[in-house]
Amino acid sequence: WKNVSIYFKNNGYIADDSLWHFIQNKAEFLSLSIYDGEQDIENSLFQTLMGSNILSFDVYQRIGNAFTTSIFCLTDGVKDLEEERVCLLIKNGYIEYSEENIQFVQTLSYKVVYEYIVYNKSHFVSDIDKYLYSSDIVLMILESTLFSIEEKSLCITRLNASNITMSQLLADAICNVLVERSIECDYVLLMESLKEAKNKNMLVVDMMDVLKERIKEEEHVEGMKEDHDENEDESEYDEHVWLSLINAHEVVRYLSNEVQKLDDVHKKTYEENTIRYLNDIDDLNHQYEQVVENATTKTLLFAD
Repeated sequence: WKNVSIYFKNNGYIADDSLWHFIQNKAEFLSLSIYDGEQDIENSLFQTLMGSNILSFDVYQRIGNAFTTSIFCLTDGVKDLEEERVCLLIKNGYIEYSEENIQFVQTLSYKVVYEYIVYNKSHFVSDIDKYLYSSDIVLMILESTLFSIEEKSLCITRLNASNITMSQLLADAICNVLVERSIECDYVLLMESLKEAKNKNMLVVDMMDVLKERIKEEEHVEGMKEDHDENEDESEYDEHVWLSLINAHEVVRYLSNEVQKLDDVHKKTYEENTIRYLNDIDDLNHQYEQVVENATTKTLLFAD
């Protein structure tokens, strides 16, 4: 490394064909030791060697391991660097975590962005809004075992149908998360996911349809701020149907019947569990009624 560094320095910080040829042929020997050449040119040499596609990838890996303290600076030249080499730099910790680098890696391939997110995953939740999520990046995150269900859920909440191209794989991945977590996400994105998903055992239930006889129109009273749109004459219905225990009773019964159709073998178990859960709902509703009946103040104030 001393000879390499002296040659590089005397050559004006330029790696010529002779130097590339020497490193390629002596890589096995060079990789046996940590860089011990000229200290003042270490970073420049590292940047030059690791910022090029000239060395074979095997040699590229081995040479990089000799530099234990160097940091690779992202410049426009990196855009010409092979994807697997940029990913290697990230995995080996040669690229610092910074807001500037977050912006830069997003000009590269989606695989590079994914590797950068994974390597710096400890910052993912706090900096989740600093990334632009393409369909490919989201799919890799949702299918990865490296991310928790909470992290995947947060990722989905940052998506909307306008910047995502829905595919069957992505739809299935989103639905797999929704099975485990209730998420408030873009409605159009949700509908597209349900439409494209190919899980034959998936049962989609719209509670507005189940409770259509019980749904109430939105109330508009004096003092409320109203949103005006092109469909002013159409009735708007209150979608907060799950807040009613009486409605919950109807939905649970409906869901139980539908699931029993899908899994007739365990019909008795579903029915027993349903009855037990409906009794719990009835007990809770009775408690609410008692609280209201015994309350000294009958006025409730809500903020919407």
